[in-house]
Amino acid sequence: MKTPTLLLLGGDSSPVYRDFIKQIDAALPNSRIVVMPGQQHVAMNTAPELFIAEVARFLINQHIEME
Repeated sequence: MKTPTLLLLGGDSSPVYRDFIKQIDAALPNSRIVVMPGQQHVAMNTAPELFIAEVARFLINQHIEME
């Protein structure tokens, strides 16, 4: 899969999630990990502004790279 993929990880997520994200990142040739400080697995609920900002940044960068 060559689709650009954003992998979001909470900075306070358990080691299980960190290991899982690293494995996914290693398996996908065009992925990137963004760590959201102070968050756990549900940042979309606990820090929606941060979550949306990271997703928007990724989408904007993808749009710019495609031009």
